[in-house]
Amino acid sequence: MTNKKDMRFSKADQAIQDSFLDLLKKNDFSKISVKMIIDEAGINRSTFYAHYLDKYDLMDKMQDELLDNLINGLPDVDWSTRGPLVEQFQQRSIHIVQNINQHRELVALMLSDNAGHTFESHLQERGMETFSSAIDDEHLAIPRDYAMVLLTSSVSTMLTTWVKKDFAESTEEFTNIIKEVMPKVVVQLIK
Repeated sequence: MTNKKDMRFSKADQAIQDSFLDLLKKNDFSKISVKMIIDEAGINRSTFYAHYLDKYDLMDKMQDELLDNLINGLPDVDWSTRGPLVEQFQQRSIHIVQNINQHRELVALMLSDNAGHTFESHLQERGMETFSSAIDDEHLAIPRDYAMVLLTSSVSTMLTTWVKKDFAESTEEFTNIIKEVMPKVVVQLIK
């Protein structure tokens, strides 16, 4: 019985998310209402509220899940040597690029004008958390706060620009851009 309930809950959740994304493709987030979502999903209001507090909670949870998918399997950083350190940061960035490519339609939608630009700030925040855990203060040439801003803003701005240009460069071409830029940024940050 519990399995059946779990499956229904999961199906309803998927219907809510799919309906929300369909609406977001055609409408500005500010214009989307819970009523529009439940009508599109073919569910009742109580089912929606069993899953989410409101449309903002739905958006936040979907963005968090997407960000989890983008950083899933991110390689750790070994601070023992400087040379490979640059390569390790490149590999982390390349890993994220590959994951963005796998989720390109959803990432593009979340970065679209319709989504209200909240994903960009979530991307930078998550980047700060992710890179912060990989950075060892004793190896930094500048204060941690500035190093984090420099590293995460450069990477997230490049990623956002690539997505907003509708992935004009192939994944391989964009990866080569990252490989070209990352050593220059990382070398400036470490002693």
